[in-house]
Amino acid sequence: GKGQHQLRSLGSLSSTRWNCRLSALRSIGAMFSSISEVLEMVSQDAAASERRVEADHLLETISTFDFAFSLLLMTEILSVTNTLSLALQKQDQDLVNACALIKSAKFEIQSLRDGGFPCILSKTVTFANLHGIKVPNLDDQWQTSSRRMRGRPPQSQQLSYQEYFRLEVFIPVLDKLRSELDSRFSETVSELMDLASSVQPNDNFRRFDSDRLLRLAEMYSEDFSAIECGGTAPLHASEH
Repeated sequence: GKGQHQLRSLGSLSSTRWNCRLSALRSIGAMFSSISEVLEMVSQDAAASERRVEADHLLETISTFDFAFSLLLMTEILSVTNTLSLALQKQDQDLVNACALIKSAKFEIQSLRDGGFPCILSKTVTFANLHGIKVPNLDDQWQTSSRRMRGRPPQSQQLSYQEYFRLEVFIPVLDKLRSELDSRFSETVSELMDLASSVQPNDNFRRFDSDRLLRLAEMYSEDFSAIECGGTAPLHASEH
């Protein structure tokens, strides 16, 4: 298209840049009606039968409450982590700022896990009603195919729709993300990044602190002697 039609597109995905995935999810949400119309046209008019079958399958998949919930959930999650993701890609990123962003992302993810489910569910109902997606009675027992039931514990087969989306989708996804963040940015790593900021040359080493520098040296004790680690007498900034 031309002009304003170029402002929105599905774009391409990147396996390493989360912001590309966030843009793609936002585009799907904003263009959902158009995407559905195109898929319906292809499913009916495509010359190749495999294209018609593929389009029909995709249309059936995205026209479900499950898909709508996942779309809005992942959009919300990636919106939280996007600032951190973009910041960590900068070569000149300030360590102090990076530490603050990591803590903020972890806090927001935990806050979303603890109290964000009703909001996501409400947004999903609104989205589904807007786009003609069938909204199940959320108090009814969750039903799925026998194939998806296989291997699930008995209690998970007796959940209501609302309980299913909270216990089987919402919480596991957020727990997995929090676990990944903790794995990549553990308390030790965060402390290391914070201590390393003491030797940054920004503003004439304004964050220099001899005690923090000694703590940093202790974390690499095998690389320094006892004297270098301050084993005999504390170092002062004037002596360093």
